[in-house]
Amino acid sequence: MRAPTRRSLAGIGVLLLVAACAAPQRPTLPELYARHPDLAPLDTSPLRGRVILIDPGHGGSYAGTRGVEQSTREADVNLGVALYLWGLLRDVGADVHLTRSSDRDLLPDTTAALTDDLAARVALIDSLRPDVFLSLHHNSNAELDRERNRIETYYRLDDDGPSYDLARAIHRRLAQHLGIDDARLLPGNYYVLRNADTAAVLGEASYLSNPEVESRLRLAEKQLLEAEAYFLGLLDYFARGIPAIAQLEPAGDTLRAGQMLRLRVGEGDGVVDPLATELRLDGVAITCAYDVATDELILVADERLAPGAHEIELRARNLQGNAARLWQRRIVVQSPPTSLLLHQEPDPASPGSDVRLRLRLVDAWGRAVADSLDVEIEAPTLRILRAESATRAGEVIASVRVPEDTNGTMRVHTDSLTLPLALRLAPGVAKRRAVHCVDRRDARPLADAWVRCGDTLVGRTDRSGGLLVHSGCDTLRIDRVGYVPWIGMRPDAEPVRLAPVLAGHLARYTFLLDPGGQGLEPSAAQLGVSAAELSFDVTRFVESMLASAGARVHRTRGATEEAPETERVRAAERNDADWYVRIEATLEPGARAAVLHYPGSGAGEQLARALARWLERRGGADSVSVRSDARYVLQQTACPAVVVQLPGPPSPAARSAWVRVDSLRSWASALFIGLRVGVTPEVEAWPPLEGWVDPALDPERALVLLDGAVALRPGSAGRFRFECVPADVHRVTLLHPQGRREIVARTTPHDTTRVRFKKHRDER
Repeated sequence: MRAPTRRSLAGIGVLLLVAACAAPQRPTLPELYARHPDLAPLDTSPLRGRVILIDPGHGGSYAGTRGVEQSTREADVNLGVALYLWGLLRDVGADVHLTRSSDRDLLPDTTAALTDDLAARVALIDSLRPDVFLSLHHNSNAELDRERNRIETYYRLDDDGPSYDLARAIHRRLAQHLGIDDARLLPGNYYVLRNADTAAVLGEASYLSNPEVESRLRLAEKQLLEAEAYFLGLLDYFARGIPAIAQLEPAGDTLRAGQMLRLRVGEGDGVVDPLATELRLDGVAITCAYDVATDELILVADERLAPGAHEIELRARNLQGNAARLWQRRIVVQSPPTSLLLHQEPDPASPGSDVRLRLRLVDAWGRAVADSLDVEIEAPTLRILRAESATRAGEVIASVRVPEDTNGTMRVHTDSLTLPLALRLAPGVAKRRAVHCVDRRDARPLADAWVRCGDTLVGRTDRSGGLLVHSGCDTLRIDRVGYVPWIGMRPDAEPVRLAPVLAGHLARYTFLLDPGGQGLEPSAAQLGVSAAELSFDVTRFVESMLASAGARVHRTRGATEEAPETERVRAAERNDADWYVRIEATLEPGARAAVLHYPGSGAGEQLARALARWLERRGGADSVSVRSDARYVLQQTACPAVVVQLPGPPSPAARSAWVRVDSLRSWASALFIGLRVGVTPEVEAWPPLEGWVDPALDPERALVLLDGAVALRPGSAGRFRFECVPADVHRVTLLHPQGRREIVARTTPHDTTRVRFKKHRDER
């Protein structure tokens, strides 16, 4: 097929031509947007029939950036380049589509949220299933530095296969033909990239905030030149062929014992490079049979492949270097049970006692069977207190009560066999009673709850929330991270219902905390500590508070570890974070506090304002500013993200006091409250619980705990104050050199609750 010519695009050029406006005299850049490629001799057949979706960024109510001299709208330039590229690709037989072909956004009539516009673009990817997705943009910078100009080509974060290959091909052509020396190929986590299920690239071809770039991109001829560079990059990519991976056997995701998993690599374009083919089982590279003649890879479910779910990944490249799309599947290996192993507690048990059972089903090789195997326990002569109905890690956990006059027999049924079972009983053995712990909100079993009988630690609950205690142990104390400690009489049959700390409003969230700086930064002179160390210390305190309140918390680095910016973004993706929070301490005297968020992020700004407000109220910071910022981690993190810049010491002489542990705890406490309010604004209306510690109890050496989770150090006057406390029954605990004291306090929805720790007369 013939290559496209400029004459064939004349109709589009007439629509897009914009007259150049007079501009102040400036040094000329003769190479900028001056290198038109010659498309005539090209073999464009690799593009024929390829499904390509072009996304002109912004549009309608979202103008994007603007030129600094003539207010040229990025949305218009993006569309101009996209229309030219659409014409070039259509002329050579590509099946090419646009997310928009006019100055419009993709918002439904019922919303004005930017994410809905982006979601509509991703929906087009899902419906068209293109070979590649290309989003066209032009950049700016928050400082409006008119001299800055750079090519930035972003590929989908962590897709070092097709997206990276496509980005490299496009990036090379942009660098060759736009006359811009500074060119950077970067992993990107923009919404349209991370949600694209295909090879996806976002191009920021140049900086529209640069007046020279703006003056050129107002001309249709220069928009065409940029489109030609993209066209050549797409042609280079497809000319190398796109290998594919197909599953031949089994048809579904279940692999039975002795069955083969057969995959074919190489369907599609190009010859597969067998040395660049890698199969990973549960994250570990493995060796398996590979048939070069048929390009088939075979994995057999034998004694080496344990029953249960396995994550399998296959990567492949062709001889030209292009990668196939990563093949990922969750395969469940099934191996039927042949026997049953019983563990009972106590062993033996006394008639009239409660017994905990762990029933382990194993296959012919003695391995635990796969998860989710349906199991039914039949015990006519026993009382089944609680029993799981399917295997987890090959086991079923149950609790039964053994009557005085039974032989303890039962049967276990699965879909393939029935196995008899008999308890081991012995009269005279100490009797036990079962305790079950569940979440008060949804009756979910709670594992890892520590149970004490008086001052004696009995043990901790298993995944079913159960534990056996001696029948004579009536008063229990139960502690679990994220829950209010429970103290009371052991219930005979009903479960113990634990209340989550702070009404559990943090338990639904995952936080990624990012200590600013790097772990090996040099220490400040005469202090022996660096700003990065202080950032880590404050982060660690915030982490412990969030975790104690039931949140899931992850950190980007350890105390002495290095972490590139891309790894910090990856950590947010890897841990499926709901919120990203970077904490940056400083030792620069007089440095002002600030909280930064990404421009246009409503949730990020909400969190930033809450943090700033509580840094002023509880952290003692003066006038904390809230600003938008486009630094990489704010720009690329999928979840709402903020950067907290703590204030510096008021003077060089104050730096020593600034790094004390109590100062760091104070910042952490303020940040903890700000995080609570920022993610759930309604909690700011909850009243405080405040109190006083008798000075005779040496309050400066004491620690006060709310529900065993939130900790405060009372000042020299003995005052403490817990903010935003939900209406409920709470335990306020004082830890001090003379021992431990606890007050049970009932808070109300509207009024401040007050407690007092007094020194007893016999202690004076």
